[in-house]
Amino acid sequence: MKRKIEELLLTWKNKTGSRLPLIVNGARQVGKTYILRKFGAEQFKNVIYINLETNLTIASYFTDNIAPERLLRYLEASTGERIIPGETLIILDEIQSCERALTSLKYFCEETPEFHIVAAGSLLGVAINRQRYSFPVGKVETITLYPLDFEEFLWARGRNVLCEEIRSAYETMEPLPNALHQEAIELYREYLLIGGMPACINAFLESGSFLDVPLVQNEILDNYIADMAKYASNTDSVKIRACYNSIPAQLAKDNKKFQYKVVQKGGSATLFGMSIEWLNLAGVVLKCQRINQAYEPIAVYADLSAFKL
Repeated sequence: MKRKIEELLLTWKNKTGSRLPLIVNGARQVGKTYILRKFGAEQFKNVIYINLETNLTIASYFTDNIAPERLLRYLEASTGERIIPGETLIILDEIQSCERALTSLKYFCEETPEFHIVAAGSLLGVAINRQRYSFPVGKVETITLYPLDFEEFLWARGRNVLCEEIRSAYETMEPLPNALHQEAIELYREYLLIGGMPACINAFLESGSFLDVPLVQNEILDNYIADMAKYASNTDSVKIRACYNSIPAQLAKDNKKFQYKVVQKGGSATLFGMSIEWLNLAGVVLKCQRINQAYEPIAVYADLSAFKL
């Protein structure tokens, strides 16, 4: 699948002098691993791919000395691949499961900036113990991958020409011909049913049936709920799940803002505020703040008490 993030990755690759290690953040199942491996295969001579959650042997290399030269030697020995500056892409996947690996990016930036190193992780906002491990602030570049938007969905459906017509109509402020407009509306309804998760779109493209999509959607939802139990205490995970499960009801009602009483009778920001912040930091929800006036900077006019998820 073609993704818009590929242009950002290419810009990062071609930087000279000021290129930092890259972190691709995003919720689970949005396609981080796929897009990085595809990028590596297309733009580099070889790729060193390490999943730090499953490859505990290599994860152990980061336990003690995280000097880049030592780590690079061990990675070469473990994978049997030469790591050549400018020709090799090193991918550290699931980096949230190895916090010392995240810290090591600072030293890769300072001591070996000639190497292309990219890390991928989900739940970075909640999985990292910041009291024990330092996040390499200022030493890494971070970009976020979201589910496919409607334009990317059309690309996946092979409707590139229709995309161009929609964009042209937008730029010239002219309506699409009615036939094209109706076709685009039908595709948009498909998008609303399937969503933007790559696995769901693949399931639909392979079978051509909507019946296979809910199975994949429910599996993704189950994984999200499992993460709530894994990366939060038992008490917190109950409140996080309650907030998360209330979102469809919140959106179905004609509410002007998120209502805590929908989560639980007598609910309040004091009770559920941290749970909502957890969901936001985990990338599972998007928090949309209400503004009082449409002037820049928008943050100045935000009503902090009124938002939707």
